[in-house]
Amino acid sequence: MGITVTLVDPKVPENFLTGMNEKTRAFFCENCSNPALDVADLEAISALAHKNGLPLIVDDTFTTAYLQRPFDHGVDIVVTSVTKWTGGHGTAIGGCIIDGGSFDWTAGRHPLYDEPDTSYHGVKWGHDLPVTLQPIAFILRLRTNLLRNTGAAMSPDNAWMFLQGIETLPLRMEKHCSNSLAVAQYLKGHPCVEWVRYPGLQDDPMYDLNQKYLKGKGGSMVVFGCKGGKAASGRFIDALGLISHVANVGDAKTLAINPATTTHSQMSDDEMRAGGVPPELVRLSIGIESPNDIIKDLEQALQLSAAPFMPTPGPPTDLRGNRRIPLFAREATIRNRPFHYNLYGQITRVGQQQPPLIAICGWGMVKEEWGKLPFELSATRDVVTFDNPGIGGSIDDASSPFTLESWCDDIVDLAEDVFGPSVKFDVMGYSMGCFAAQHLAATRPDRILAATLIGSQGSRKTAVAGAAAFFTLAGKTMPDGQNSFADTEQRLHYYFDKETVKEETPQDWEALVKQNMRFKRPQPTVKKQLKVLGNADVPLDKITCPVLVVTGDQDMIVPPANGQLVMQQLTQASRKELIVIPNQGHQCWGLCVPRRQLSYQARDSALATHALARHVQNFLGSGTTGDVTVASKL
Repeated sequence: MGITVTLVDPKVPENFLTGMNEKTRAFFCENCSNPALDVADLEAISALAHKNGLPLIVDDTFTTAYLQRPFDHGVDIVVTSVTKWTGGHGTAIGGCIIDGGSFDWTAGRHPLYDEPDTSYHGVKWGHDLPVTLQPIAFILRLRTNLLRNTGAAMSPDNAWMFLQGIETLPLRMEKHCSNSLAVAQYLKGHPCVEWVRYPGLQDDPMYDLNQKYLKGKGGSMVVFGCKGGKAASGRFIDALGLISHVANVGDAKTLAINPATTTHSQMSDDEMRAGGVPPELVRLSIGIESPNDIIKDLEQALQLSAAPFMPTPGPPTDLRGNRRIPLFAREATIRNRPFHYNLYGQITRVGQQQPPLIAICGWGMVKEEWGKLPFELSATRDVVTFDNPGIGGSIDDASSPFTLESWCDDIVDLAEDVFGPSVKFDVMGYSMGCFAAQHLAATRPDRILAATLIGSQGSRKTAVAGAAAFFTLAGKTMPDGQNSFADTEQRLHYYFDKETVKEETPQDWEALVKQNMRFKRPQPTVKKQLKVLGNADVPLDKITCPVLVVTGDQDMIVPPANGQLVMQQLTQASRKELIVIPNQGHQCWGLCVPRRQLSYQARDSALATHALARHVQNFLGSGTTGDVTVASKL
């Protein structure tokens, strides 16, 4: 277009003079820059512009007319995107140019206004207009010339939506700003946050200009950097639930983006830093939701940003949408007995696949009680959950033996039925299922690649005993047909931290208890499993594969002290790690109530589920990737 732009740092108004030459036609700046949130000293910049016969053009999108009246501070022309806060809902596209009518276009610096316009009867826009129209020479030429030539007119539908938005702009901006201040203050002291920028914070370098130009309200944009750099900020974005990952700003809902992995991804880290966009920067456009809801979503995402996640091919959202949701159980026949199982994994194979994972239920547990954990683990591997013999949909009879060895034989046969002969796989045991996982790892090292033990007590000789009342209560309430609501509720309280239960609505908690009462657990089967639970003991020093030990710090059934004991007994494991999930009980991946158990696409599962899944994937992915080929039935 023949227009040359000279870039200067607007934080120092005098920089505009250093970039000016005889061909300069205007000074331009954002009143609040995107994304650095530097507030411009408009009065100082406009004074320098006018002293040199130049107009000051300002983009006021980030503040809107509610927070700032640019013309009161010497600005001559305002440009703004009304797609943002003016519309308020991201449903329409449009922009506006507003002429303040204060600039004299006859000073000789603007040939378009001094020379005849041959396309409009030779009029000199700066000289030939009547006195009453001279103040609006700029906007008049814009309408009668450029608008005529380019057709840049807003559609009636968009204009109508913007008019609706303007009616509520003051109400929304007040909420935007108060929420933004609350979010900025929350982020300021967070251990996972490297730095925060928000003009409304008293220690922000723009605080004084915010008081002068933005009514002291700070605006509705907050930027910060995650500790851990670009990778951590990318994990943060992927973990968001309520907050939308969108490049837009100024919506009624909260939006977030990491420019380094999206809009600026073609730039090097040094180029981004030079442009004021460090790679770790996350830009938040704060909406008008409840601030508690916004902060709760930020908290869980920040926690996960600090938990390294194994590299996954392609955008995480694509992987999430590419995973099968098992609405109905599958059936395999193992030694003439039907086993019910669920299979999670990718529908279309994307990238390098990890070895399959078999999740082994605890005493009296059915596969549905894993909640969303298997789904969260299935981004790059197949995951199988199954009902143990006689539990849930799997069939057993009173005469069939149930020993640690027969149980492990069933698990290997199920893995081969699902994935093919001689398949190698990872195991994940929970509570009593840890005995099977440990036995498999100790006795079948050629088949087991890695083991995850959730709530393991290790050797019985050294184990720290849990609440004896639980086992009495469990033996009484697990068998179907004789469990009362009150007793079942009391038993379930042992699985979860008190605060976790309090967070659920009474209706959801009641639904969880009633669902648990409906699960099929015949008394003979429960007794057989209890016998294994009472007698099984696996020498952990025989295990040579990598082992991840997980416990909840509020576990009353298998106290967390057992985690350290298990680590001490794993003397031959090639790699081992202990993870303690904070504020969680025996079922340390959290609650997943019935109404959320099928909504896998929504990111509404418990923070503990996300955290545990990240730890498991990171541990398994860092040492067991190998050349593993499996034939999935997906």
